[in-house]
Amino acid sequence: MNISIHKITDLQYQLSIQNNQEKEEKITFPSSQDFDYFIKDKDGTIVYTYSADKMFAATVEEEILAPGEKLEYELDLSETLSFLEPGDYTLEAWITATEIDENKVETDFSYEG
Repeated sequence: MNISIHKITDLQYQLSIQNNQEKEEKITFPSSQDFDYFIKDKDGTIVYTYSADKMFAATVEEEILAPGEKLEYELDLSETLSFLEPGDYTLEAWITATEIDENKVETDFSYEG
């Protein structure tokens, strides 16, 4: 599985997971939460956690990804960033599937306020 993050606009990013195997792959989410992310300041301190103020259904969800198939999630930071001071930050995101071990991806960004 390949996990990546791409900037769409200054306030939007796309987190994706793609099956880069030659066979179908099953991924299991232990709840209705498919992803999570942190925003860290330049010192590495976590200043925001996406899931901290959200509730997710306690239902196991499974996805079967065909070879080359991709799941994509939009991360909209517009509301989140309104609480932050202008500065340099790191967005660290991951897929919450149980089969994915090393799945954190990150990108640096600047917020002008």
